[in-house]
Amino acid sequence: MDANRTWPTVNARIVVAYNNGVDFHSAQGLIRKPERFVTNIEADAILNSEQSYAFNSAVPFWVGTGVLYEAPGKKLGSRVEYTFNGQKFVAEVPKRFQGMLDTALALEHPDWEMEKKGGLYIFKVNSPEKIQAVENFPREDGWRYVHEGTGIPTGKEVCGDRLGSRYLRRRVNSPWVGPLARGDVDGWVADRCRDIYLDSRPVYVLGVVAIGCEAPAPQKGAVVNGIEITQEEIDGMREEHMRLSKTVPPEHIRLYEEHLRKLRRQ
Repeated sequence: MDANRTWPTVNARIVVAYNNGVDFHSAQGLIRKPERFVTNIEADAILNSEQSYAFNSAVPFWVGTGVLYEAPGKKLGSRVEYTFNGQKFVAEVPKRFQGMLDTALALEHPDWEMEKKGGLYIFKVNSPEKIQAVENFPREDGWRYVHEGTGIPTGKEVCGDRLGSRYLRRRVNSPWVGPLARGDVDGWVADRCRDIYLDSRPVYVLGVVAIGCEAPAPQKGAVVNGIEITQEEIDGMREEHMRLSKTVPPEHIRLYEEHLRKLRRQ
């Protein structure tokens, strides 16, 4: 874990434990809106904070951050593809990124999806305007600082004891298309909490972690049990709920949870 760093609490849950792991295409069918896969940055917060113990059974797990990159020294063309054991993985590259060298393209699920047609796996982009270009993408594994928007290791190699550094795992002399994975995927690990796998084929069977998207609170107050509650009071109840959830057993704050559920239905 990174020392002397405060991590945000991620409101996530284990959908599938690693012992019952599924491939990424199957994992997509297990997550229902408003839930979604955790992003790489959210996974980083989980694994490097006190929350990590609660998620041990899911590790290694799939992350919703999808990535594609070319073989070292090769510019991005109109598509990225590779074949392994008769399975083909393909992604179309938007024109504005074509010709870029040492660049990985990243997108968060569900802004992309993995479609499967027999042995063909297609990286389908649903929101091309949300693609992030990770420039100076390394040509080999190693410790790096990370890209701010995605948490993907990039740039020059650094020492692994540097605060904020992460260990990149990428395919050797090969392109790659697929979802990112976190944890000890293949038994070789530099740091279980800080390794970032950009080489795990979507057919691997891993755990699944999802995060919920809370509905927005009413903007002009609400009425609960005949009592009008102002927006300020709603915000105060939510803050109090978060405070108590860290210090009081769950059964003692059931009243707050019931109130919050009622407010979200308004």
